[in-house]
Amino acid sequence: MYLKIAMCCILCSISLFVSSHRLINAELTPKWLGMMAGIGIAGVALSIWNREKHYNANSLLFFLISGFLLVLVRNWVTLGFNPTLFMNLCGLGLLFFLLQQMVAECPPRYFYGTIIVLAVALSLHGIFQYTGVLPTANNHAVVGSFDNPAGFAAALICVLPFCFLFFSEKTPYLRYAAMAAAALMAIAVILSGSRAGMLAVAVAATVWVFSKIKNQKTKIALALFVIALPVALYFFKKDSADISFYKTPKIKYFREL
Repeated sequence: MYLKIAMCCILCSISLFVSSHRLINAELTPKWLGMMAGIGIAGVALSIWNREKHYNANSLLFFLISGFLLVLVRNWVTLGFNPTLFMNLCGLGLLFFLLQQMVAECPPRYFYGTIIVLAVALSLHGIFQYTGVLPTANNHAVVGSFDNPAGFAAALICVLPFCFLFFSEKTPYLRYAAMAAAALMAIAVILSGSRAGMLAVAVAATVWVFSKIKNQKTKIALALFVIALPVALYFFKKDSADISFYKTPKIKYFREL
């Protein structure tokens, strides 16, 4: 169990924190290369560790493998053979198998807790950048170990729902620790200035609250808030939103007509 938790911790740490200025893209390329290498090493280690075990495929696994092969063949036909794309897709497929085995034999709270701890570390990284304690790699105030706030916020948003699973824990310190971690992630996303991240935080929190309350008026108020939030976020960075909108190929095509 502890070996699999360690593997999960290493893979998550690579995908969240690794960077190297020796490569052209110092923030993203090292994460991809490190992640692919880590998946390969972990896969070999797990195969040796479980060499006497046999795993039965199920319908969900068959569906996911079919989808993976469909995407691979489609991109191969339309774009030709791309070694980088092939490596990334194969790596994601292997990552699924690794996570399936890790989660199957490890208590969920250990697996989720490992991810939350790493996300808290990433949140602190971003907050320290905002306060000037740590430097940032570009003109953005908060990017963590990524090249832009969007990647930083996306990483935290993916982990935020795991905190909700601990909100109903009977052990007080686990419950309070999960609440503190969720608050820290939300603060880091807000400080990053990522509008998509802020909206995702609001939607995730609203979904969780909807599952816990029964008051219809409160639900309606929350729904109206989530509906109005994208408009407010548009005016939060109106110039940036307009530039991004008009730079899309579809709008550019119609403007040229």
